[in-house]
Amino acid sequence: MNCYCKKSGKNEYCGVCEICGEPGHTHAHPRLPTTGAWCEKHWQELNDYKILTLADIIISLLFLFIIGITVFNIVIS
Repeated sequence: MNCYCKKSGKNEYCGVCEICGEPGHTHAHPRLPTTGAWCEKHWQELNDYKILTLADIIISLLFLFIIGITVFNIVIS
């Protein structure tokens, strides 16, 4: 983890978790252009959370469109 207290080496923690209030570390958000403080548990949850990209959404919509066309063709035949 690349946080501020690790750089200075003086403190065990350098922030308070924005979610639960436990001691944590201040560093850049893994997926957003912002800085915040999170405990180890919530930092891991932020890292594991997948944000849908535009490509994910387009592929999903294309898949649903193909299924819709297939079902429509089955129904009318």
